[in-house]
Amino acid sequence: MVHLTRRQLAGGLAMAPLLEMPASAMAAPAPLPILAPVLAPSLPLPRGLLGAYGLNRKLGRPNLITESLLIHGLELTRRRAQIAQERAVLAPALASWITALAGQDSADPIARDFLSVLLALSHGEQTSDRPAVQAELARIAAADTIARSAITGLPLDYTQLRPRGHYAGDPVLERYFRSFRYASALAFLLVPSRATGLARRQAQRLGAAAVALSHLASATPQTSAFFALLQTGFGEAEDFGPLDLPSDLPDAAVPAAWVRDAAALGRLPGVIDVLYDTRHLGDKTPAQVAISWRLLPGRRLPDVAAMQALAHPATGAWQGTGPLPFDAGAIGGQVVKAYVGLDDMLALLAPQAPAAAPFAGLPAALTAQRDILLGRGNDTLRLLRAGLDETAPPPFRLQALGAAYAHYRHGMVLVAKQSYSGADKGITLNPARPGALLATTPAFLRALGAHADALARRFADPAWGEWGVILRQLEDVAYLQARRGPTAAADTLLNALDLRIAALIDPAHDRPFIVDIHTCPAEGKVVELGTAAPLAIMAGNAVGAILPVCQFKHPMADRLTDTRWGEMLSAGQPSDYVWRAL
Repeated sequence: MVHLTRRQLAGGLAMAPLLEMPASAMAAPAPLPILAPVLAPSLPLPRGLLGAYGLNRKLGRPNLITESLLIHGLELTRRRAQIAQERAVLAPALASWITALAGQDSADPIARDFLSVLLALSHGEQTSDRPAVQAELARIAAADTIARSAITGLPLDYTQLRPRGHYAGDPVLERYFRSFRYASALAFLLVPSRATGLARRQAQRLGAAAVALSHLASATPQTSAFFALLQTGFGEAEDFGPLDLPSDLPDAAVPAAWVRDAAALGRLPGVIDVLYDTRHLGDKTPAQVAISWRLLPGRRLPDVAAMQALAHPATGAWQGTGPLPFDAGAIGGQVVKAYVGLDDMLALLAPQAPAAAPFAGLPAALTAQRDILLGRGNDTLRLLRAGLDETAPPPFRLQALGAAYAHYRHGMVLVAKQSYSGADKGITLNPARPGALLATTPAFLRALGAHADALARRFADPAWGEWGVILRQLEDVAYLQARRGPTAAADTLLNALDLRIAALIDPAHDRPFIVDIHTCPAEGKVVELGTAAPLAIMAGNAVGAILPVCQFKHPMADRLTDTRWGEMLSAGQPSDYVWRAL
């Protein structure tokens, strides 16, 4: 005898009236047939994914509900909630906190100049006439090169300070982006090393500045509340910061204690965004020379750390023949794995490890990082793993999962340290559009439900309750469709679904987007990951759409915004940028 879970039973009983079937019929479903949608390139679609479904309504075509649509809708709901939280809570809180910090007197010249830069970034106006402050602000405004910071004297990748993602084009969010990103990117390195170019005397000065800034933060009432907001929304820190000031040590002893206890305190960085020369590491690892204090410490992201552990210098030279793969690049006079991207992420999460490209040490590194990631990760990684675990997923599953990861990195572009190598529910459609289909599985819908629950814990929004209803209804439709095929009741639900999703997002966000996920300073390039305009697919008479995933290398001095990416797509062929041919 096969038993339903309590959730399946409750969902079936709740949906039985809607789907015109007795509750008893919701007993053990037969094995689910996999729909076989195919590309329909001759069907032109609008620029936005939801617009494709609006065209179905206009032309009287039944909807084919794709996994791309569900993931895109969920993530755009998250984006809307995240923007609302940042505009209403985080941006004003950061500006207020910086103002309070800068309003205190500090005898440390590095700390004083640093806070002057932050104050100018957060308020959009320059008030200091100190040369170091003016020089730093000019480099931040240009955001086009790697240069020595006028504050720390160490190399800093200023290109990462260019506002992009949903921050670009909004003056409030651009100021928030620049001040937040600068406060988290400027590393007060604590370990003298030839690899980073940090001399012992300069390390002492930076350590003293870090202690002075920590004291200022400790004396500022807003500090604890602001850091609590960051941890709730973006996870735990992996660098030393204002909350790590020991109370039982004299100031002069604190930097050495930080270095000594970094591993035990969880402050040995997993993602190395500090620029260093591998030839001068000596007996230290990159993580050991990158121990740092930051006013806004980087967040601990296991996926980024795992991908970085696959790239040079953690792995060695190319040992293959024939054309070089996407991830190959020239560093130090040899061809190495200089880039990581979406294929690496999927390889880390797949049930079976794929064959690794012939870079020295890559198979062992891939095995080690797969073991480390097992059972770990955030809600997006769990969704990707669930999508990869199914033995017979619907067509275009990888495109949907790739878009999910691109959405995740797009939303984390502010806080993520980047890896470096060195509705109205009662709408009834008229006329009817029979033959609507759902192109996903109950298992994946349950994974999407868990993903939505996790997003709801991070970003408060009433829309998550409606998403819970939608996904439970779709799970029941999936079981019904497997038994009876399309039904009138399912047609009503599926043909109205895009309208329900449209009410849960900001329609302005329904467009191609892009995010840089890895930097190779040696070649002056970044890996860009994003989506292009939707492509039509068909199953029977039903028409749906998927988002083609794009991945390519691009000059780091021109990190792309969503607007610029849209212009590139309009001017060229999307096939020039696609991740995998469809």
